[in-house]
Amino acid sequence: MKLQKGRKSARGQTLIEAMIALIIMSIGILGIAGMQVLSLQQNRGAMFRAEATQLGNDLMDRLRVNTGIVYNALLDADPTSAQSCEVNPCTPVQMAAFDIAQWKCSINSVDAAGATFTVCAGYIPPVEGITGSLPLGAGSVALVNGVYEVTVQWAEDRIDVPCGSRTTETACASITLRAQVN
Repeated sequence: MKLQKGRKSARGQTLIEAMIALIIMSIGILGIAGMQVLSLQQNRGAMFRAEATQLGNDLMDRLRVNTGIVYNALLDADPTSAQSCEVNPCTPVQMAAFDIAQWKCSINSVDAAGATFTVCAGYIPPVEGITGSLPLGAGSVALVNGVYEVTVQWAEDRIDVPCGSRTTETACASITLRAQVN
């Protein structure tokens, strides 16, 4: 009789062991999935930071080429229309306005409603316009004590309000490049 009593108490033990193993495995899989999501977010952030750095360096190069003209653009200002210097000869002042318009379009080419800015749609009809590469991005350039400061901002998190002089600064990331241009 003792032999049968031992068998009855051991019958549910295998099921409990299997359930515990399944729970442990599930926790491990959730941990791996969480690490994968975090890795993708970090990769996305690094991509945007590299793009912002490239855009900042692009404007710095334009500043170095068009010397003698003061470039100025506000962070929350939309790109303004400018004469196309790709098809028409431009003065240095016109070139500066064209450079700022192209640069602003490269950062963010759509307004808060999602419509493409007219200046970003393209200057030459068969050629497609410039598409912004940073989510809800904004850019500024200013000459401070003989040093140009170029700032590029973009949305790190999924927010509805563009970066710039908005109230959601905590969700925005930015880089600032400084260079003295002679």
